[in-house]
Amino acid sequence: MFARASFRFAGLAAGLAALAVVGPVAAASDVVNISGSATIAQVEWDYDDDGTFVGGYVVAADDRTFGTIIESFQYSEAFVQCEGANTPDDPTDDRFDFQIVLASGTGYPTTFTIGRSYGGATVIGELTIVVDHFDGCTGESTTEVLTGVPVSLDIVGTGSLVREAGRGSFRIPGELNAHGSFRQTSRTGEGVAGIGSEAFTGVGIVGTVSWREHANGR
Repeated sequence: MFARASFRFAGLAAGLAALAVVGPVAAASDVVNISGSATIAQVEWDYDDDGTFVGGYVVAADDRTFGTIIESFQYSEAFVQCEGANTPDDPTDDRFDFQIVLASGTGYPTTFTIGRSYGGATVIGELTIVVDHFDGCTGESTTEVLTGVPVSLDIVGTGSLVREAGRGSFRIPGELNAHGSFRQTSRTGEGVAGIGSEAFTGVGIVGTVSWREHANGR
């Protein structure tokens, strides 16, 4: 869900970020023009595994300016009994809390192939993953860093080709005038993401998004 939103509005989000940092332009005479384009392949998933919620995504982008990158995010959350399990007939000593794992990865692909008319995608690469663990029962937080983790994407486009466009503007009379637009062409489908020894099946998205921003201050 969150991953799809990040893709769908990637261009618009980039534009809004640009407008946010352009605020100081209002204090001086200046003009800012920003444009970009990226081809993106991603797989997202979420499911319940015997009481543990698991969600995440892997997204690979071939950016016109910055080259190719891969990012991943995984989240798991379990509500567990911390105390009182040995006295099932006495609920007064029961205590429950969350055990949470967050894993954020970045890396670079060695293979990035997009099918014709966004009919699919294949991505292979490696990630460095920072894994944060939080145990609500003990209050302890730990962090570990994993390097050289294999990552892959395999997407088959099954949906219709969708074209989207949008534009927006922001103005402070006499101080700042800014406007931007984005265009996106994409196709959804079925995808499998591999991270290390794990494989996740979910929604795949393949497409290209481009954006353009202009701002001028007093």
